[in-house]
Amino acid sequence: MNEEAREHFLKALERDPESGLAHAYLALADMIIGGCSAAPRAVLDQARDRALHAIAVSPDEGRCHRILALTLLWRGCDEYEAAEKHFARALDLNPYDADTLAQTGYFRALRGDGEAGLALLDQAIQLNPMHPSWYYFDRGVALFIAGRYREAAASFSCLPLKGVRQWARLAACHALDGDTEKAKACVREGRALDSGLTVADILADLRIECAENCDRLRTGLERAGWDNTPA
Repeated sequence: MNEEAREHFLKALERDPESGLAHAYLALADMIIGGCSAAPRAVLDQARDRALHAIAVSPDEGRCHRILALTLLWRGCDEYEAAEKHFARALDLNPYDADTLAQTGYFRALRGDGEAGLALLDQAIQLNPMHPSWYYFDRGVALFIAGRYREAAASFSCLPLKGVRQWARLAACHALDGDTEKAKACVREGRALDSGLTVADILADLRIECAENCDRLRTGLERAGWDNTPA
């Protein structure tokens, strides 16, 4: 899907090389294809530069600022102050954009305030009840950081297609909620997809700013037996 979208954005830029939105969404497609926060650094660098060009040609387009903020978020916690400014600018330009509200909420959660993030995500869902499935992941992260593990597990469970890292989050939630059997079942699902992915690998791709929240995820994965479960 993202590969097809990328081709459409390239065609849009052939017709209008200075379309800020086309540049921004091409940057977003490249990052998603590359693996978001796990994308190679060169992909994230190129996406950031393209998103910067997008806001240069379309400075009053909130979606361009939101996508630039995402590129900065996925580049790492040392970019969070800059990301904060562009999420805020995106909301200033369009406070009723559901995706901007949702991703700003996700960002608030990553910075340590799960409840504030959850409030923004719930506002986004009210505006767009037929939302894309990634809202479930972002809301699950906010609930996890707020310490609401059972609700976080319910949100992650709504994802129609789960990758190994989504199974890992779900396993950690069940383990921290005390449901060992469900946790182990999620571990088996995840390790069937990638038997070589370790707890350390999972933590390395996190963009959670607070070390305490990273430690809670580590604890959940260890209780679930992630590294000790054969594929």
